[in-house]
Amino acid sequence: MKKLPMMILGGIFAAVMPIMADEWTDPGTDYTWTYRLNGNGVEIYSGSSSADTAVSPKPLGDMEIPSLIDDKSVTSIGPFAFANCYGLTGVTIPSSVTNIASDAFFGCRQIQSFSVANDNLYYKAEAGLLLTKDGNSLVCGINGDVAVPDGVIRIMPFAFVWRSGLTSVIIPNSVRSIDAYSFAFCSGLRNVTISTNLTSIGGYTFYACGGLTDVLLPDSLKSIGSFAFSNCRGLTGMIIPDSVMVVGGSVFANCTCLTNVTMGSGMKTIAGNSFSNCCALTSVTIPDSVTNIKNQVFCNCTELTTATIGNGVRHIEDKAFLNCSNLVEVRFLGDAPEVSNTIYDGTPNSLTNFVKKGSIGWSG
Repeated sequence: MKKLPMMILGGIFAAVMPIMADEWTDPGTDYTWTYRLNGNGVEIYSGSSSADTAVSPKPLGDMEIPSLIDDKSVTSIGPFAFANCYGLTGVTIPSSVTNIASDAFFGCRQIQSFSVANDNLYYKAEAGLLLTKDGNSLVCGINGDVAVPDGVIRIMPFAFVWRSGLTSVIIPNSVRSIDAYSFAFCSGLRNVTISTNLTSIGGYTFYACGGLTDVLLPDSLKSIGSFAFSNCRGLTGMIIPDSVMVVGGSVFANCTCLTNVTMGSGMKTIAGNSFSNCCALTSVTIPDSVTNIKNQVFCNCTELTTATIGNGVRHIEDKAFLNCSNLVEVRFLGDAPEVSNTIYDGTPNSLTNFVKKGSIGWSG
């Protein structure tokens, strides 16, 4: 047994507190496990970094997680415990485990199935997916064509992150929330069917899913997190339902094939960089419900030629149309908003503002 010093930051101070981790080599498999004490049991522990892994050498094929390490019960699988175990294809979880970090299998690109001991009181496997015992939360996903079991309410953070072999997913109507990074970097994902009762999509949920061409968002949706569809370079169109009230920054940034987007009447603010580098976007209409257009919203939208600004807009922030090199016409449907003097940086000198007759606040 070898002591390894681990360090964390405590509180709001830069004080350093040591966390002692142990190593144990399984004589039956020759795997060396890193762990730390966790109450009456132990946690499989990587040091909370995706650069580390709690087992060495990195496993290939199927792996059965031991129920005992150094004669101590394994109760927890910690953050990034199996991070980037690229050759891991299957995982069996013992009955002793009571807690699994949502990012425990981060970057395990080839996982095909999970199995759980029948007498585990906290987790179960269904259709190869890892769920909480009550079936309410999907903890970890797999590759292939996936149908999330009916009854799941929440898809947890990182559930399918880096599952490059995931090709399609059906999300049943029981699901209410999809958490951050759930499907990030799923480069092979082509088709997503989303619950008609979904209320929230977390930040980075579909980040860099380059195979997605369209996603139908339900009328139940209330919020979309920052970067949720950023770098989805195959995405061609998007309709944001009227039910959506909150949309995070950079939500469609770098969607280089996005040609059209419809924004719903529930939106109040268009967050910074929402459509930056959407170089195929040719026209855009801001709904009347929007009051604020944040900084660099349409930065580098080089094919954008026309924009219509709804009558509710009161503020347009710095460089909103930065480097929109083909923008020739902006139509304002309401009174003059408060604008930064940099909103048109990098646009043609021939750009013309059109204003509605009878609106106020405009100067010759």
